[in-house]
Amino acid sequence: MPESKVLIIDDEEEICWFLKKILARENIEAKFSYTGTEALKILKDEHFDVILLDFRLPDLNGFEILEKLKPLNVLEDTDIIMMTAYGDFQTGTEAINMGCYDYIAKPFNVENLLFRVKRAIENVNLRKKVKMLTPSFKPGFENIVGNSDKMQKIYRIIRKIADKDTTVLIEGETGTGKELIARDIHKNSKRKDNIFIPLNCGALSETLLESELFGYEKGAFTGATSRKYGILETANNGTVFLDEINNASLNVQTKLLRFIETGEFMRVGGNKIIYCNTRIISASNETLEHLVNEKKFREDLYHRLNVVKITVPPLRERAEDIPLLIDYFLDMYNKKFGKNVKINKSAVSYLTEYHWPGNVRQLKNMMQSLVLLNETGTIKPDDLPGNILKDDILWEQERLPFKQLKEKIISSFEINYLKNILKRTKGNVSKAAKISKLNRKNFINKLKFYNIDPSEYKSS
Repeated sequence: MPESKVLIIDDEEEICWFLKKILARENIEAKFSYTGTEALKILKDEHFDVILLDFRLPDLNGFEILEKLKPLNVLEDTDIIMMTAYGDFQTGTEAINMGCYDYIAKPFNVENLLFRVKRAIENVNLRKKVKMLTPSFKPGFENIVGNSDKMQKIYRIIRKIADKDTTVLIEGETGTGKELIARDIHKNSKRKDNIFIPLNCGALSETLLESELFGYEKGAFTGATSRKYGILETANNGTVFLDEINNASLNVQTKLLRFIETGEFMRVGGNKIIYCNTRIISASNETLEHLVNEKKFREDLYHRLNVVKITVPPLRERAEDIPLLIDYFLDMYNKKFGKNVKINKSAVSYLTEYHWPGNVRQLKNMMQSLVLLNETGTIKPDDLPGNILKDDILWEQERLPFKQLKEKIISSFEINYLKNILKRTKGNVSKAAKISKLNRKNFINKLKFYNIDPSEYKSS
């Protein structure tokens, strides 16, 4: 039995039957309508995962149908792919800004169409899963957001070890939220009413790191005019989070090992043994085991730190959490800036498909900027940074056949080139053709092919 349903809205009967047939081969159920009015009636009673919507219909155009669909809340659980005339790049872009998931030019390549439909179905299924899990996306934790299987595994580990006084090693790429996990371990432990102190080992020299950890006595070195208590001593009965522990020198590693084994240390320049009961949670943006093999990290310290290991996945490996994080940061920055900005579903799709080299931190900073700078009340694809939109081409590069991708890139280049040169010449076709070194007739044919009107650039 088909698990997905598609509604085809097109006034060409042959196209409707053809699409229904090829979708059936992929185990996708399809229904069709020849007019927008009829389609709206169908959508009041039936749910579809994807709608293939032809822009030009006998009674309504695609934009008018999109406007009439908004009160029906169809766009929440359905993705729309607009079918436009070949080269009508502007209509496709406007369709996406109005809430369409994607667009495709007619006549289309069957493989390309199936690829886009399947991708839309995957996107809808992802939203359904997020929606189902949303009420419990912060299961007892204050800082972590995510419902993916990988994050659920982390939640289970935290529940098991938070109240046990073991060392914890958190490994993951920069920006994945290792400190947030450490804070939630502390807040769910019996030490929660005592202090939590984070320290970035990678930001300090060997001497400064040693002083920060263990403190120093008056006169220990030039400038030590009074005793200083280190964070291990300050956080007695609490938790210290040592971020980027992989950058600690071998000398500091040796002293830290002794503290973890015995709870004892001496301040720099001191001769008195001090004992304190401080829990150590450490983090590394490199795999410590590899550093041990390269003799860059003490093996005995590694085993002491690694009683429990939590591996935080990069954001690209838990894409189903991205819509949740977007909503979380959107709410956070709307409250912070006193705004009520929403985000277009198509923009969410672009953000979900981006590879996020800077992980959650990059997404957080981007959402802050998007909310702060937004003037329309809605974040749309046009508002996103260029690298996000360009990444969509890279994403498709891995999935589209060579010929299809080549055609798409060439069409995009030609449209942008023609529009830019018409802007420069203020719509003067002869001058634009001369600059481009194209025959005037060929230049005009390209404008017609892409439905570009030179008169629109007369006043540019």
